[in-house]
Amino acid sequence: WRSRGPVGEGRHWTEALLAGAEEVVPALRAALLMGAGDLAMTRGEFSRAAELLEASITLARELDDWPTLAHALFLRGTTAVYERQFDLGQEFMDQVIDVASAIGAPFWHAWALTVLAAIARGRSDHTRAAALLAESNAVCQAERIAWPTTLNFSLMSEIATDLGEFDRAEALGREALRRAWEIGERRYFAGA
Repeated sequence: WRSRGPVGEGRHWTEALLAGAEEVVPALRAALLMGAGDLAMTRGEFSRAAELLEASITLARELDDWPTLAHALFLRGTTAVYERQFDLGQEFMDQVIDVASAIGAPFWHAWALTVLAAIARGRSDHTRAAALLAESNAVCQAERIAWPTTLNFSLMSEIATDLGEFDRAEALGREALRRAWEIGERRYFAGA
């Protein structure tokens, strides 16, 4: 539902499952809470997203479900960033990096660095943002992770635009589009 929609339908069904999921295996409940929180975030329902994601985080911690914990922390931090709560977003991304390092999950490490770069850009710290994007790209290259790299190039393009480096911004934006096309990620085209 997140990728192909309709997101509202996904929200309806995940909320319905959660309403009747008291007897569901706790690990499945943690995943359902995370999925419902993600869909709520996608729809811009940030307070509901935060509520669902924090419940997922709590349950994942109780279960020592590290993969769900990393994902839910990432989504909760992203929700905070969408609301421009940069300090809170940074706290969650720092936790994502800790969990990702503990379980050997470079995908989440790379994504957290990307979001930290977006936070730095939001604070107009372009030097830090560029350094974090370079670090994320290094993780992606070493681990052959394609998806965050696409967003990284898009963010680098936005930073170049912020700095008035329009030719560089265009080149980076084109590279982001090329990479998005390669991996079949069509959502980036609307933003471009």
